[in-house]
Amino acid sequence: GQSISMNNGIKLAKGKFIARLDQDDLSHPNRFEKQVKFLSENECSILGSWAYTIDANSEITGHIIHPTTNDSIHNALGIDCALSHSSIMMKKEDILSIGSYSKKYKIAMDWDLWIRAAKSGLVIRNIPEYLCYSRIHALQATSNKIGAINLIKEKVAILKNSKNII
Repeated sequence: GQSISMNNGIKLAKGKFIARLDQDDLSHPNRFEKQVKFLSENECSILGSWAYTIDANSEITGHIIHPTTNDSIHNALGIDCALSHSSIMMKKEDILSIGSYSKKYKIAMDWDLWIRAAKSGLVIRNIPEYLCYSRIHALQATSNKIGAINLIKEKVAILKNSKNII
């Protein structure tokens, strides 16, 4: 599955940081520079950013504003993901220390990882800048009824496991 591929990529990576970007999303040209600087200068294991939503033609259709502080992200994780997966840069050794992505989830694997990171005491932040562009389109896993139902099932399971941070 996808989590196995991502975990293999993390293990094989030679750098200190792992940057995520889904195959059809885009990064701001200065994203990596800003995130490496922030991670190098602050106590932080997982760093995301705000995101623009874009359509199939890469036209901006909206924006996603996530909480930015560790505490506000922990509070938000009890309700929803609180991070845009394609905006994430994380410290490799910290992610490996908590077991990386779970094989249990096919759609909400990132949310589960952030909750486990929060439970483990890893610091999570979002830079309050639009550093990624998340594409919304009809071929996504959650755009059909079965995908949407599977996402809800995974969210319910994750919420049950996250009661102590809600």
